[in-house]
Amino acid sequence: MITDQSGLGFVLGIDIGSVSLSVVKLDLSGNIIDHYYLFHKGNIQEALLSIEDKINLSEIKGIACTKETGINYRISNLFDPQISVITATRKFHKDIRSILVVGAERFSLIRLDESGSYELTKTNTSCAAGTGSFLDQQAFRLNFTGIEAFCEAASKNRSEIPEIASR
Repeated sequence: MITDQSGLGFVLGIDIGSVSLSVVKLDLSGNIIDHYYLFHKGNIQEALLSIEDKINLSEIKGIACTKETGINYRISNLFDPQISVITATRKFHKDIRSILVVGAERFSLIRLDESGSYELTKTNTSCAAGTGSFLDQQAFRLNFTGIEAFCEAASKNRSEIPEIASR
């Protein structure tokens, strides 16, 4: 984490996926101040610029990304996407033991043990194109307001995990 003796300033976390862009604004203690998620439609620079007017860049003390971005910002740190997901889950959802990571290129299950330590990762062997859209459709069919509500309900489940079919 970037430290600032004055206690002022923020850090941006950026994750650029195959189809979407996630940006989180954190205070220097790691608390989420704001977040943005949008589809970049192949134009990452334009997507970042659409968020840039909502953020006072003079307050930003550092930028952390999950991979090389090719953007014209000075990146402070690069982080492994899986480690980033595990770290965020431990901080914000301490009781979660299973994490589904759905991207345009892959679909992964990360398992944590009872103490929240990493246990294993299982990743599909072929492209997961359409998985995110499939989950959006299921959320709609189950009368959830969106994927966020669907995920919230899943995070509260304390029942046995049901067997499910795969495509």
